[in-house]
Amino acid sequence: MATRAQIDNIIRRTAPIVQKYAKQFGYKICSPAIAQILQESLGKYEGLSLLAYQYHNLHGLKCGDAWLKAGKPSVNMETPE
Repeated sequence: MATRAQIDNIIRRTAPIVQKYAKQFGYKICSPAIAQILQESLGKYEGLSLLAYQYHNLHGLKCGDAWLKAGKPSVNMETPE
């Protein structure tokens, strides 16, 4: 379970990025995206899930064929869902 300080740190680091892109793409509310980041990223690794901690993946993003064909890094992990 993440501590309050870890949660605050994730919000402090991600909120400006979410706000920047929300404005760019016309989204008016940022809090659901920030809540999703917290939901998918908090865990036992300094407040992050293993995927977020070890592979710097926040938000549970999945890569597609274009990403893989471009030779971008990826990791294959089983998830509980």
